[in-house]
Amino acid sequence: MGKDLLRDLLFPPRCAFCGRLMDAQGDGGGLEQTVKALLWLRRTGLWWGEVVIKDRGLDAGGLALAQALAERQGVVFSQDGPDCV
Repeated sequence: MGKDLLRDLLFPPRCAFCGRLMDAQGDGGGLEQTVKALLWLRRTGLWWGEVVIKDRGLDAGGLALAQALAERQGVVFSQDGPDCV
């Protein structure tokens, strides 16, 4: 997750809207820090777009964390099928 995020921030794709899809597993380790960093970047104008958290096998604690993070503006939580967002 880290290298892709850094690449996207340094060399953003040329589009009017960019989103960041994050696969979340287990207890969602690192998820909260990553979401907070992206929201900070968006507030400062260094990045734009929507944060999408994709459930790839979250346990109860990770699911609660992802749902809490999804209550923030611009954060979407998806529990759809494996290839759906």
